[in-house]
Amino acid sequence: MGEHRHSFTTMEIGKIKLLLDEVRRSDRSRQKSLRAQLRRMGFYITDYAADQMGFTSSDVDRLVSRGVIKLLGSSTPTRRTDHDLAPASQQRSADQNAALKDDELSENASQILDALASLSPERAVLLAQQKANVPARPGLYAIYGDEVWQELGLGEAPDDRPLYVGKAEDSLAARDIKTHFGNGRTGQSTVRRSFAALLAHRLGLRGMPRNPTTPGHYSNYGLSSEDDQKLTEWMERHLRLAVWSKPAGLTGSLIAVERAVLARLQPPLNLKDVDTPWAPRIRQARKALADQARAWRPGSEA
Repeated sequence: MGEHRHSFTTMEIGKIKLLLDEVRRSDRSRQKSLRAQLRRMGFYITDYAADQMGFTSSDVDRLVSRGVIKLLGSSTPTRRTDHDLAPASQQRSADQNAALKDDELSENASQILDALASLSPERAVLLAQQKANVPARPGLYAIYGDEVWQELGLGEAPDDRPLYVGKAEDSLAARDIKTHFGNGRTGQSTVRRSFAALLAHRLGLRGMPRNPTTPGHYSNYGLSSEDDQKLTEWMERHLRLAVWSKPAGLTGSLIAVERAVLARLQPPLNLKDVDTPWAPRIRQARKALADQARAWRPGSEA
């Protein structure tokens, strides 16, 4: 049906694993359609195993770790996988990693695959260009910054994964554009606070209470208007955004789709529902700005 491939991007590996999980839960006619999708991607189970039904997403992880299946777009050795990046105590089976019950995964499989496709790096567009295209609908968003991992102090990017994946229950336009990428909104945006913390030294940013009139909740620190502007300008120059709108007919939970996407992509700036090697570095940087906010006094930001 197509060319047999043995090298895939992290995003493609995530889709392959979801399709394999769905094969195990489907009837024979559905299995035929799912295997056809795998072959269209260039993935043939028979290249790796004789028993198609016995081949699972965990087998894909093992093949990647052995270098039989190679990861594209990675500057690190191809034997390194998402499971290798997590602490040993956090390694789970593929089903557990998806943070979904079997029936939830089956119910949302097509939406998860669609979300992964929509949130792929190929779909991400520079913020300045994407602003007008973000729909005022619920959905997921992925923030990419291919060339900024070193600048953020995260080391070399292991592959083409996004920096952050988030969820908008009401409006992607309001959540993405007005909050995460709007001046004066650092105190309301956890991902904006992470960027501020990681760029504090480079951009000369200092944490302060998000409401100086009644200081408190210092972990939700804000920035001065000048620092907020510097952060916004950096984000607009360096970051790209991809979005996925929740289908009108989605019967399952949006958070279930988000958790499955997070489990597959392992974005470093997410500090909830995912555990990555970068989390301690980010928490430490955020604490430094929270401490600055706690020590803030009127006029000290000048």
